[in-house]
Amino acid sequence: MTQFVSSQDRRNASRKPLQFPAWVERAHEGPLECVVVDMTIKGARLRAPNAAIPYEFTLLLDNKASLKRRCKVIWRKGFTVGLEFV
Repeated sequence: MTQFVSSQDRRNASRKPLQFPAWVERAHEGPLECVVVDMTIKGARLRAPNAAIPYEFTLLLDNKASLKRRCKVIWRKGFTVGLEFV
């Protein structure tokens, strides 16, 4: 018999639900606005208006670009992405 473990059970850090704006920094275009849905010390879940989020990017956590985190996408589902801080 196979036992299934939910994704929530595999997390090492608890997620804090949030709803705040952030921006995906893109090399040859302006920043892409998104919403941070939840976050841990290891990563976050974002919702973006389109799926144009690159595999690796810098996430700007304020509109002055003073708080940044380097990220890589670990999963995608529609307009929502899970990312890991690197």
